[in-house]
Amino acid sequence: MPNIQKHIFNRKNLNFILSKLNKSFIQNYDEKKHVLSQWIGFIRSGNIYTQKETSLQGKYLNDIFSDLLNYKNKIEFLDEWNLNQEQLTTIDSKFADGSLGFFSKDSEDVKGFCNSASIDRVKELDYVLTPGRYVGLPDDEDDFDFNARFTALKAEFEEQLKEEEKLNKNILENLGKVNRNELY
Repeated sequence: MPNIQKHIFNRKNLNFILSKLNKSFIQNYDEKKHVLSQWIGFIRSGNIYTQKETSLQGKYLNDIFSDLLNYKNKIEFLDEWNLNQEQLTTIDSKFADGSLGFFSKDSEDVKGFCNSASIDRVKELDYVLTPGRYVGLPDDEDDFDFNARFTALKAEFEEQLKEEEKLNKNILENLGKVNRNELY
């Protein structure tokens, strides 16, 4: 994970606003400050860069969005919630780390996108929470011709292999022309 040092907020403005903040209006301020301090320490120590994003994702969403920002997650609030983890996107059928919205147990299930599973269904699937087990795959109604697509992709790949071979030969030729004695 790259070490990114850019700040997404203007530090001067943020410090000014924080100096005017009345902390008594924030519920559980000391607990929230402690959670945030732990994340700051984790980042400053550099340990965050040794972790895989997926190993931190659940804790981050829970600590920052649930505990600090008071979003409700599905586990604690069974009827209505506004934070989902591992939400399948409709745009590219990939999973977003988390999504904010208004969800309820009465929400309409959309195959390949969302599913409101009962506790019995989760138990039936041995408490495995892999989203694909619940949302399934969307019904594709397009006229996708696998054989034609495979043939086209194979031909494109073969052309790329030929191009790679040419480029590798050119690189080797150019390296042979370099006089190493002139480099020093």
